[in-house]
Amino acid sequence: MASSPSSNRNVHSAHRSRSRSRGIRFKDFVLDKLDWLSEETGEKVNVLVNRACETFLAEKLTGEVLEEFTVEAELENLIEEEKSLREKLTVILRSGAYLRDYARRLFEGDTAEFDRLRKRIGAYSHMTEEEIDVALRILARREAISKRLVELMDKILPKERYSFGLTEKGWKINPRGGEKA
Repeated sequence: MASSPSSNRNVHSAHRSRSRSRGIRFKDFVLDKLDWLSEETGEKVNVLVNRACETFLAEKLTGEVLEEFTVEAELENLIEEEKSLREKLTVILRSGAYLRDYARRLFEGDTAEFDRLRKRIGAYSHMTEEEIDVALRILARREAISKRLVELMDKILPKERYSFGLTEKGWKINPRGGEKA
């Protein structure tokens, strides 16, 4: 069973009846190994402990209780994965495909606004050269991050694509509804 950390909305202290948790005590050598593993994997100790508990419970539970636990764990993992993918896609689009339009609006302004206010040079014409330089460097870095995220996601995502009617030649949409045959 693949595990990932439970979401914070479903995380509880070890003592549900108490308002404050007493915490969990670890033997020194166990805590040392957890700290080492945390540094190696880049995951928090809490995530590692939760994953170990999930694995232990999956091994010990049986029958209907195991099936319910497995379904709950998979559901939680899928929700966390979807949330993570949504956040990554937002960053990729915001700093990739949408970045040029954002930069254009930032530095040139809205064209409809230009028509009304012909004297206006730009939406942010009051920015100093240093502010403009920094903003442009930030935009360049965001674009680089977006490109790297796309490269990394391409490596880890399954190769199956979402089918919504877009082909190499364009859209396959029937104007009356549905896809063309």
